[in-house]
Amino acid sequence: MRTHHFPAILMPRASLTSDQVAEVRQIHQTMVERLGQAGPRRRFAYRLQAVILLPLIWLLGALPVDIASGFGGWLGRTILAPLLNFPKHKRTVRVPFPHLDDAGIKSLLAEMSENIGRVLAEVPHLRDFAGPGNLRIRLTGIQNVEAARAMGAGVLFVTGHFGNWEMSEVAIRNAGLDGVVVVDHPKNPHFTARLALMRLGAGLSEQVGTRLGVYRTLRRRLKAGSIALMLVDQRVSNGIKVPFFGLETITNVIPARIARTLGTPVVPMSVRRLEGAHFEVRFESPLLFTSSGDEPADERTFMRRINAYFESELLRMPAHWLWGHPRWDDVFLGIAPKRAPKSSDSG
Repeated sequence: MRTHHFPAILMPRASLTSDQVAEVRQIHQTMVERLGQAGPRRRFAYRLQAVILLPLIWLLGALPVDIASGFGGWLGRTILAPLLNFPKHKRTVRVPFPHLDDAGIKSLLAEMSENIGRVLAEVPHLRDFAGPGNLRIRLTGIQNVEAARAMGAGVLFVTGHFGNWEMSEVAIRNAGLDGVVVVDHPKNPHFTARLALMRLGAGLSEQVGTRLGVYRTLRRRLKAGSIALMLVDQRVSNGIKVPFFGLETITNVIPARIARTLGTPVVPMSVRRLEGAHFEVRFESPLLFTSSGDEPADERTFMRRINAYFESELLRMPAHWLWGHPRWDDVFLGIAPKRAPKSSDSG
């Protein structure tokens, strides 16, 4: 299959297949069409973002990875942290940490902002983390991946926004696996293709955007024996209510639904930042669906196990979790979940 090379500013030292080129173009076109439906203010804001951020992305990509990561961390503490909506973030932080005072919350959010800055600065360097045996990513629990693969079916990896979550698919690829990853494409079309290219240069070879047929795509790939990766720690509009730090909050049900209908093993994993631009990626024991005959209750129990895993990871290093998402706003604001994927959808 013919390959296409892209400029180094987009994806250093990487090539794409014809199918991947078509995929990136379709992703970009989808976002352009959505932008066309937006008002002039939104379009102007996206152009302004591009004028400011594209040169910064180029600069970060040109710097050595450790310097870029450190610079990104400084930008996060200096620029991002003061811009945070403190009352809104405070409400979120107080769920797992009800006794943390304002000073402690501000300190936590400052550390989170530094980590986010590092994440953004490391994305242009994803290929510096790629390759079997890469010293920047230490893989732990590979035996759990092997055990899941030995079951003879596809494997669904689930993770959350810990450390640098962009390293999740890079780590899976470093372990010798390939498949599809669920991603949340930037709404600004000036960045969509660039980020897609950076991810494809180091991670899994197929991407499916949220709200773009995720459930059906994952079913097809997993039924064919491939692997898939998705982040499921944040609140979604479609899902079921599952306890997370004691609050019944909307939770993505797709992992439980796939495990139930396909018998697919689900492997929880996390990315832990060690020092600077170095990480430990941990693969946990595969979860298998247990049926009692009560499908909704069984799916809820399955997702409760995954949420419990996220709880333990968040408590281990709270400053390296993404607090910016309104994880419990459905509880605070009384938002009901929309429908979950249909059990009968065989995709």
